Amino acid sequence: VGRGSGATVVRRVAGVVGLRQLGLGPAASLAASGKVRDNTALLLADFAVGGGDAALGESLTQGMRTALERSSAVRVVSPGAVGVALQRMLRDPATPVTPAVAREVAQRNGIPLVVTGRVAVAGSGFLVTVALESADSGSVLAPLQRGARGADDLLDAIDWLARRLRERVGESLRDVNRTPPLAEVTTASLPALQAYSRAGTLGDVQGKFAEAIGSLEEAVRLDSTFASAWRKAAVYAWNVGRPPSTVFRFARAAYRHRERVPPDERAEIEAYFLGEISTRTGVAAYLRVAEAGGSPVGAGLRLRALGRYVQAESLLSAHLRADSAAGKASTYQVRLNLSGAQLGLGQGAKARQTMEALVRSAPGGYWGRLTGTLTAWQVGGVDSLAVYVREMTRSTDGQVSAGGVVMNAIVAGMRGRLGEYAVAVRRAEAAARSGLLSTYTLEPAIAGIVTAA
Repeated sequence: VGRGSGATVVRRVAGVVGLRQLGLGPAASLAASGKVRDNTALLLADFAVGGGDAALGESLTQGMRTALERSSAVRVVSPGAVGVALQRMLRDPATPVTPAVAREVAQRNGIPLVVTGRVAVAGSGFLVTVALESADSGSVLAPLQRGARGADDLLDAIDWLARRLRERVGESLRDVNRTPPLAEVTTASLPALQAYSRAGTLGDVQGKFAEAIGSLEEAVRLDSTFASAWRKAAVYAWNVGRPPSTVFRFARAAYRHRERVPPDERAEIEAYFLGEISTRTGVAAYLRVAEAGGSPVGAGLRLRALGRYVQAESLLSAHLRADSAAGKASTYQVRLNLSGAQLGLGQGAKARQTMEALVRSAPGGYWGRLTGTLTAWQVGGVDSLAVYVREMTRSTDGQVSAGGVVMNAIVAGMRGRLGEYAVAVRRAEAAARSGLLSTYTLEPAIAGIVTAA
């Protein structure tokens, strides 16, 4: 190639970059044209797969979510937040998020963008199609396609498509290009990603943590370096009251392979592991996560454990205000921990308001029902709590029913009925062994006893 040809290439590249920055021509970014704002919320629909392979669709959806979560230009709505939105629509939180459902959830919650995806068999390979759509009009803002020679190439195709979407939205090419390949920060094993995706649906959306742990153990059997799966297994194991040695084993494995995940998740893994060694060390690490813009839940939970209620309340309240100002829906964990900090400060009225907001955000859901126990106790005392708990034990939702069994033991203890308490505790222990029970169930019970005392 001669000097003149090289100069021509440079001019053409510069011209394309210039058009992209001005929002002109085929290289125009949606941010430059004013169609997308910085940090715009985006809702990802479930991938549809020709032939109906639901497991493949789940894993590719998870792969696309992970790839887009690394973007500095958009904010991907979490599956848990989608589940809460579905509950507000009086639907099962496990409802498949088809493109139609995704658009309805987005419209109801002010989410401007939806990404849909489809995988079709093409000879011996696959053709993957994704589209960035306007939630209001349904118009396609960025259609993209990528072929894959076989199943082993599907994650590379997802990675390529996610990068092109990020560019199209308006993220800088430098940021896009320096992002490690998807297989390096998750797993190169598609079956492992399928198991991880199944666990996320069971745990994050449906609250079936015990079942989810089985899927995560399958994921790490297939890829022992899958740090994200190890960390999620540690969290779920703690949720269902598995022995501390099990939780620590999972957390240590995640820590050992933390270099395989993006910096934000790496910081969370480090904080979780350090918190298993020392609460104070874990608090310091989680505070660094929160200061960097991450979730304050880990720091809030551990600050409460140290009795530092003022700091926990300040941190969690500030996060709630920031989410509200940005139009984001805070997770139930933020409000659950905030109510605990407020109770620790003796702010009963504020705690009740926080819990009522949590219940409104997830009507009929497990966490909403669980938190309602504290509201019932504060409003009507032990008798009101007993009625609420009795309703929980009759629930057809196994986890809600198990929570009611444990709370029933607490009610008997608060009334001083030791015989009933002993029987109820044995039932509660059986519920815990069944794997249906989350240790979060004990939070309002303990808070209620402390406050009563």
